[in-house]
Amino acid sequence: MLIKTFKLFGRTWTISYPHKVDKEDSCGECYYVKAKIKIKRSLPPEEKDITLRHEQTHAMLEAIGREDLSNDEHFVDQFSRALHQVLTTEE
Repeated sequence: MLIKTFKLFGRTWTISYPHKVDKEDSCGECYYVKAKIKIKRSLPPEEKDITLRHEQTHAMLEAIGREDLSNDEHFVDQFSRALHQVLTTEE
């Protein structure tokens, strides 16, 4: 099931799954001001979810004023992969 929206600090974010994202070498993008996330449609389901968690991590870090961490792609990637595993292995 594809996630279409989520709330973060009372703001509703929308998620779209276009065939292409704006940056050619990206799998996903986060637009904080517009509260929008784009995830490349052609990704396999698990990668789609990991990419969504990656972009949500950017959104959360921006929302709490931690642009320094949001700009650290290694941190965001590792955190989002850990988050993906936690959420997909809950019982």
